[in-house]
Amino acid sequence: MSKIYVLDTNVLLNDPMALHAFHEHRVVVPMTVLEELDNIKDKRDRDVSREARIAINTIDGYLGDATPQQISAGVALPRVNGVDPGSLAVFPDQLIADEDDDIPFLSSGPHQANDNRIINVAL
Repeated sequence: MSKIYVLDTNVLLNDPMALHAFHEHRVVVPMTVLEELDNIKDKRDRDVSREARIAINTIDGYLGDATPQQISAGVALPRVNGVDPGSLAVFPDQLIADEDDDIPFLSSGPHQANDNRIINVAL
């Protein structure tokens, strides 16, 4: 049975190739995670910024020329070691936050926490 895994920024910083660890399952990366990786890639800590760039390039390579609709629905990951591939989707969590200002932990205001938006994607 296929499962859905929602990845946090730390997963991709710890192992930029972690997408391969989920085999036949669906991997969802919230847009907030991509934004955090983008901010981290320019930091002074060379090791962490390198891991962020690798993760971004890996995700970009898998999504390639996919349309926004395909990216939201999920793009098939390549088969690794004969294991059935899963899929990679990017969830546009910012759109939901902007449309639903009544939910305080999703608002895009100055006190909004990215972790709350990432957790909400899993719900």
